[in-house]
Amino acid sequence: MAVGHDGEDDVTAGEMPDGEAPRPSAASPISSGEPVIESGRMKFDEELKAMIVAKAKAKLEENRKAAKAAAEAEAAAKRAAEELKKNIQEETKAKFE
Repeated sequence: MAVGHDGEDDVTAGEMPDGEAPRPSAASPISSGEPVIESGRMKFDEELKAMIVAKAKAKLEENRKAAKAAAEAEAAAKRAAEELKKNIQEETKAKFE
């Protein structure tokens, strides 16, 4: 690989003049042994997590509303059955008086 120089003898290509590749600084995640993840990927992962959480919350709310509606319908049916039973008992009693 040819090494280019600007007018001040600064290296402008991917190799150092002695043939070695440039090394990352000590603060670099590459030299620290930490995994390197692009910030775009991290942002995508966070957005994906937020979408999953939002969908799960929406589904939970939907299920909660459905359960509440079912419980209310069951209670209304029990009240109607009790009212019908009471009416039948009153009509039967009136027939025998």
